[in-house]
Amino acid sequence: DDRGVRLELRMPNRPVTVTGDRARLGAAVKTLLHAALRERGEPGVIVAECSVVDSSPGWAVLAVGAEDTLPSLIQAGFSTPPPFDEWRGGLGLALPVARRVVEALGGALWSAPGERPRAGSALKLPVRT
Repeated sequence: DDRGVRLELRMPNRPVTVTGDRARLGAAVKTLLHAALRERGEPGVIVAECSVVDSSPGWAVLAVGAEDTLPSLIQAGFSTPPPFDEWRGGLGLALPVARRVVEALGGALWSAPGERPRAGSALKLPVRT
């Protein structure tokens, strides 16, 4: 990208399997990445971190945003996730549609909590066992 934005991917050490329509889930993830790129607005790094939380049920969490916001963004999903900020600039429907796809699969999609809601987004889905 000519703006000097770099994407850093962080994945767990083991395979993670969730259930859902591959095309729609792929579009939801692409939407999170696109929103992070659009909102970054300056050179730097966008981090996409996938992690697994072993509980009952287990959850796969994908957080995308500025590195300094990822810990609070991920943690927010395990209390009551903050409401998803559907107004992210632009007039597109991609983020609201992504939220509905994720919720239909038993998951959640949320924005970064606090004063920097545009600093990232995350989603969680139940892990298939």
